[in-house]
Formats: sequence, C-alpha cells, structure tokens
Amino acid sequence: MDFLMTKQGAIREVLEQILPVADTTRKPEMICFQNGIGHIERIRQVWPEGVLYPAVTTEGAKRQGPASILHAGAGVTEIGWSEEQVKAQAGNFEECVLNRLLAAGFDVCLSKEIEYGMYRKLLINAVINPLTAIWRIRNGELLSDPVRLHMMRRLFDEGIQVYEAHGIRWDSAWWEQIMNVCRATADNHSSMLADVLAQSTTEVASINGQLVQMAEQAGITAPTHKVLWQLIEGMRLKEG
Repeated sequence: MDFLMTKQGAIREVLEQILPVADTTRKPEMICFQNGIGHIERIRQVWPEGVLYPAVTTEGAKRQGPASILHAGAGVTEIGWSEEQVKAQAGNFEECVLNRLLAAGFDVCLSKEIEYGMYRKLLINAVINPLTAIWRIRNGELLSDPVRLHMMRRLFDEGIQVYEAHGIRWDSAWWEQIMNVCRATADNHSSMLADVLAQSTTEVASINGQLVQMAEQAGITAPTHKVLWQLIEGMRLKEG
C-alpha cells in the first residue's frame, strides 16, 4: 500500500516517476492525500489500473527540510473505501494501514462517505488558505481581527451556496470546525502561503478555483473565491 501525498500540480510528474519502478508483484493500491477535488480523476487518467483510496486529513505539518517534517497540529484522518473494498481487503488493510497509523498516534478511521469529508476539507482549505496567503499571516492570526473573520465568513457562506446549488450535504458545525483548525494549527503557515513565499505554483485552482467552476456550472457566482483565485494566481513570478 502506497501513500500519494504530493500536491495536485505534481500528480502526473510524480506518478510517471514512480510507476515504472513500482513493485509489480503487489496489487496496485494507493491512498491519495490531496487538497481540493478532481485529483482522483486525474490520477486515474495516469494510472487506470490502480485501486485508489481517497483520504482527507486535518493533521497539521510543516516541512523543516528535505527529510524533516514537524507535526504542527493534531487532527483526524479519514480514508474512503467502498463496500466491495471492505469485503475484499478488510483484514489486510487493517493490518497494513489502520493499525500502523493508530500505533503511530494518528486518529484515523475508514469512511464510506468520503465525498462528504472531501467537500468539508475543500471548504476548510478554501476559507483558510487564500486569506493567509494574501495577508502573509499564520493560521491563528485569522481569528485575531473582526475584518479577517468577516472575510472568512463570506468565503464560507459562498461555498455553502455552491454546495446547496449542487445538492451537496453540509453541516452547520463546519464553521466551528474551521475555527478549531485555525486554533489547532495557530502557528502554522498554510501550504498556500508557503507556496506563495517560495514563488511556487499554488493549489488555489484546485481549491477556490474548483468552487468557482462549480458555481458557474450551477448558474450562480462565487465572487470572493474568484477574486482570491485570480489574485493568488497572479502573485507567482513568471519565468522568462
């Protein structure tokens, strides 16, 4: 069982590097930890024979070097699988994945409703990440000012309108969960801010951009998400 933890923009490049040297004696299985949505479809385009398990996590992490990661905030990890996968792989999956993650101290569970978790995580990222990237602040600093909280709420409400337009189930508790993520990762730089500071490509298109596209498909708008998407896309210095 492999874990794919690269960002969305690097999916094709990473898979094309690792698949030629993969162990062909094992069943091709991969747990996919990516922000945003649309990545499972992109992975299947490159690796159609793979058995994929979408996963979402609210664990906080900060890279300190090429081989050093700081655990910056505890969270919950959900791994999605279907009824058929449960029947076929239950014992092996528990032994090789769940038990090892639990033994390492992670709060992890299986979910047959992983799309619900993915849309919740999408909204969490869409509210926190672009604002920290624009204002160059840590996650916890979002809660320190009424103007920042107002912008967070505007992004949240727009996202909920998009979900309702698509018939996507959501929960009013998500707003407080966003607050809790900011508190639990208060000293963290979001991944989007880290990318902006490094002048790297961000995942804003896979997060806020996806919400904008979903809004357009439903015949509505998500103007705040669209502005932030465009602003952040324009912050990276172009080569040449």
